[in-house]
Amino acid sequence: MEKEAMHQGVIRDMEQQRIKKERQLDFEMQKALEEEYKKGQTVRDSTAEMQAKQLPDR
Repeated sequence: MEKEAMHQGVIRDMEQQRIKKERQLDFEMQKALEEEYKKGQTVRDSTAEMQAKQLPDR
């Protein structure tokens, strides 16, 4: 009985490790896709423009 419980624990642990590895691979793939997406985007600093508009003219 105890041996069976230990075996089930090992199986659960292996499954949790498999799921964790799968999630890590998904995360890495999404990160790579995001990097590719960002390469194609032009980004400008709109915060500097907003601050310039808020300053009063002297």
